[in-house]
Amino acid sequence: VENWPEDCYSGKLRDQYRQWRCDNITAVVRATAEEVRRIKPHVKISAAVFGSYPATRDSIGQDWVLWCREGWLDFVCPMNYTQNDAHFRRLVTAQVGYVGDTVPLYTGIGEWRIPHDQAIGQVEISRGLGADGFILFNMGAALAETGLPKFGQGITSAAAVLPHNAPLVRFTTDLDSEDSVVECDGDSLTVEVATVSLGAHRRQVIGMTGTIELQDLDGNALAELGDLPEVGESVTVEMAKREGVFRLAAVGELTFEGGTTERFIRRSRPYRFALE
Repeated sequence: VENWPEDCYSGKLRDQYRQWRCDNITAVVRATAEEVRRIKPHVKISAAVFGSYPATRDSIGQDWVLWCREGWLDFVCPMNYTQNDAHFRRLVTAQVGYVGDTVPLYTGIGEWRIPHDQAIGQVEISRGLGADGFILFNMGAALAETGLPKFGQGITSAAAVLPHNAPLVRFTTDLDSEDSVVECDGDSLTVEVATVSLGAHRRQVIGMTGTIELQDLDGNALAELGDLPEVGESVTVEMAKREGVFRLAAVGELTFEGGTTERFIRRSRPYRFALE
C-alpha cells in the first residue's frame, strides 16, 4: 500500500482491501465453528449480524450469508433494530431470500426502543415473510415485567419448537433463487426433499419419525405430502398450482437414548405460483 488509507478506502486497492477484510473475519468464523464442533459437536453456533446484506460486506466486513451457506452457523440472527416497520419489512424480505433454507433465520427485534405492541407487530411481519423465529433485544426490567406477559397472552402462548434443533433437511427445486418468494410459472412444483443428517445433539438419537407438510407462512398445515426420508435419502414431492405463499416443512419427532422425545420442524424457503 503506497498511500494509506486512501488507496484502500477509495483508491485502486478498494475492492481488494474489502475482500481481504471479509476474508479475515470469515476465517475467524470458520475456525471457531470447526474447533467448537471438534470439541463439543452438540453446541449450536449463532451470530447476531448487521442486517443490511450485502452492504455489510463493504461496511464492516461481514459476509454472513456465506457463513450460513457454508454451514458454519446453526442459526443466524440479523439485528433488525429499527423503529420503522417499513424498513424492518424490507430487511427481513431480503434476508429470507438470501438465507433460504440453509439455516433457520431468527429476526432480531429492537424491543428496547419500540413499544411492546409494535414489537409484537414486527413478530407478525417476520412470520408473514417466512422467517423461522425471532429474538428480542434486550432482556431488561421493562421486557421482563411488562413486555413478555403481553407476548405470552397471544403471539407466544403456544410452546415453541426450535428449528435449529431439527435434523438437517434440504428442500431443492430447479427454480431456487435469492428472491424472497420463489415464483413458479407452471401448473405444478416439484421439490426434492433430502434428510442430510439427524443434526448434532447432546443426547444420542435412537429414532426419528416425520412427515413432509405443505404449510402457510404462519405454520398452519395445508396438506401432508408424504413421509420424511431416512438420513442419506431423498424423496420427490409435487404440488399442484394453488393460491397463496407456501412452504414445505419437515415435521416430526426425535427419540433420544433413555426414551425421551422432542418435536422438530425444519422449513423450506417460501414459494408461490404465478396466477393469471
